[in-house]
Amino acid sequence: MWGEELTVELLRNTFRNLQLWRALYEAQGLETIRCDGVELHIWDIELLLNVSQRELPVRQSQAILLFLVENKSEEEVAIWMGIDPRNPVGMYATSGLIRLIDLVQAGYIEWRSWRGANEVRRAQGAGTRSRRSDHAGAGQEPVVLLEE
Repeated sequence: MWGEELTVELLRNTFRNLQLWRALYEAQGLETIRCDGVELHIWDIELLLNVSQRELPVRQSQAILLFLVENKSEEEVAIWMGIDPRNPVGMYATSGLIRLIDLVQAGYIEWRSWRGANEVRRAQGAGTRSRRSDHAGAGQEPVVLLEE
């Protein structure tokens, strides 16, 4: 499902609109969207966000969450991060997105088609559990995978 079609720009735009997508999912059950010819599933994007928060360096994970997902200004995020407000926070987000793409393309993040995930999650009652992957190579941190 993922590979060469996954780009920094695609992820940046998707994370910037994730709050809207979450609202549409809650209101209308919209799990899948098509962007730049790529079919995206909300659970794949939530998985990427989860991995970014657990596995990326702190500055990268903070920039993705605060600058992209929460749509805060670079200056506001820089102050929150404790760095110079003139620091271009977007560069941390871009570095994190590049790292996420590398992890996907290297096979360190397992992907699933999340069609019907709502029914699976309801049947389980408690949602998903996380576990550590043992697929990481020597010297690399494992990534968090979501299990059914």
